[in-house]
Amino acid sequence: MMQPDEAAAREEIRDLAARYNLYGDTGRTEQEARLFTADGTLEFVDLDAAPRRYTGHEDIQGFFEGVKSAWLAEIRDTGVSARVFHHLTTHVIDMAGPRTARGTAYVALIRHFGLAEWGRYTDEYTLTDSGWRFSYRRVTREGEVGPDGDVRGEVHG
Repeated sequence: MMQPDEAAAREEIRDLAARYNLYGDTGRTEQEARLFTADGTLEFVDLDAAPRRYTGHEDIQGFFEGVKSAWLAEIRDTGVSARVFHHLTTHVIDMAGPRTARGTAYVALIRHFGLAEWGRYTDEYTLTDSGWRFSYRRVTREGEVGPDGDVRGEVHG
């Protein structure tokens, strides 16, 4: 049976993951970067490309700012909405100790034309004085659907 402290930790970690998506979707890059520990690492794996790693708030925020700039450029260049909605599901959290945990979740990205991307988050969480934070997050983008309907990447069946 799950103890109250563990249940509270799991709920706080779920809130952390939800805020990551909300802050990213709404362009709040500084708040999103602060969801990581001061020495936290974000690793981004984009289909067949080599992984990219960002460590620390400034480096992670710089990556988020780059993504935000690309979406804003898309608005300028094409006139389509750059609004994005990350949908998190099947979030499994395993407590590794009273102040650490690991997790994995599926993520889907919805754009103006529908499903645009899918993948998974692989996380390590640490309880800090500011609450639960990502000490490590690996974002693996496994596939995408372009506005023309072309599918690229893995399709699991």
